[in-house]
Amino acid sequence: RLMQKQTISYNDQMFLMNALNRNIDSIHYLMEETAKMLSCMTNYTTIITEPSVGDTKLKQVSLIPLDKRNVILITATEQNSVKSHVITLPEDVVDEKVYEVSKKLNSIFKGLSIKEITNEVISELYDKLDEEDYMVKPIVEAITEAVSCCDEVQMHLSGAKNILTFPEFSDDVSKAKSLFQTLEEKDVLVTLLSNGSGEDVHIVIGNENTIEEMKDCSIITTTYRVGDNSVGKIGIIGPKRMDYSQVLSILNCMVKNVEDALNGFRLTDDNEKNNKH
Repeated sequence: RLMQKQTISYNDQMFLMNALNRNIDSIHYLMEETAKMLSCMTNYTTIITEPSVGDTKLKQVSLIPLDKRNVILITATEQNSVKSHVITLPEDVVDEKVYEVSKKLNSIFKGLSIKEITNEVISELYDKLDEEDYMVKPIVEAITEAVSCCDEVQMHLSGAKNILTFPEFSDDVSKAKSLFQTLEEKDVLVTLLSNGSGEDVHIVIGNENTIEEMKDCSIITTTYRVGDNSVGKIGIIGPKRMDYSQVLSILNCMVKNVEDALNGFRLTDDNEKNNKH
């Protein structure tokens, strides 16, 4: 509340906006690029969580033949998260059958979340596959695993080496090593970003950190949203003497661009559904 608010230059605003409008077609890549840009513009360390997707729904399920006993299962969610699994089958299968099964899978699973893959759905799959019912169990297990992975907190860390430019750590190798090890622990990063839950911006300075290795650092965290829902966190880790006002102005601009990009994903999906109807 005491700091004077800054605004970033028009050129920097355009750089951030254009960087996130370069045909980014997946949330994973969007978050990865956002983390890199923030660490580059602030010269600090950036942590970003991907949107928490909750009841992730399948957008597409398809099978691709690999050889007589192996097929690749590809699942895509409505959040544009794509996973692939190699499934080893108990019997040989010809390519034509794989493509037929793929169509049936998509017709059954498209639009469903894990919670909606009930015994009734699996029974329907057994009925539809009939002669290929030996494929059901490994396929359902792979689909469940793929969607479950989407519900885990996915994180992106960028600019960890920037810590070595801080005198607090460049002059003390053991201290820098301890901090690097801390930043490699996912649970610690989740804890860092969960501080100040419900606040748009939360700042923790020096000894306010509960993690010993972070006592010489400050952490600024903020929330990005899709619609009215809080879906993810962005954190900047820097020295206690960081330019808080400048970092906040960059963060605010970045959050707006990330939210615009995420809402763009949602609008695209909605338009595709409307066109089909």
